[in-house]
Amino acid sequence: MRISGWMLLLFATALACFATLSATADENWREPAGTQWSIVGGDWHNSRYSTLNRINTQTVARLGGAWTSPKFDAGTSRATPVVKDGVMFVTAGASVYALNARTGDRVWQYGRPAPAAPQGSPAPGSQPARSTR
Repeated sequence: MRISGWMLLLFATALACFATLSATADENWREPAGTQWSIVGGDWHNSRYSTLNRINTQTVARLGGAWTSPKFDAGTSRATPVVKDGVMFVTAGASVYALNARTGDRVWQYGRPAPAAPQGSPAPGSQPARSTR
């Protein structure tokens, strides 16, 4: 039985979600996000609203970037990050990255390994043998 890379990534994501649910059972995800952004959208309603009040109509003009993201090995990320305990989790391509939310430094990354070529198949990038009939 061959498991596709997407199935493996889906399983890993589900496992990570389960681990997050277990570790954060004390959080009420029905309420808007505060200091943690533990699930995509901030809460079960995907409201993208935070109860933090330091950014408002008077202070928004003073906002600036704290850091820029490192170049991801897997390409560009357009996913909504999740932040928990000072670690920002981002996906790019088929990889997951954990970044220090304050500095942008890479904490770790995981990319699924490339599948091995089936036995008897040409190596990746090589030309298949041609018949000389």
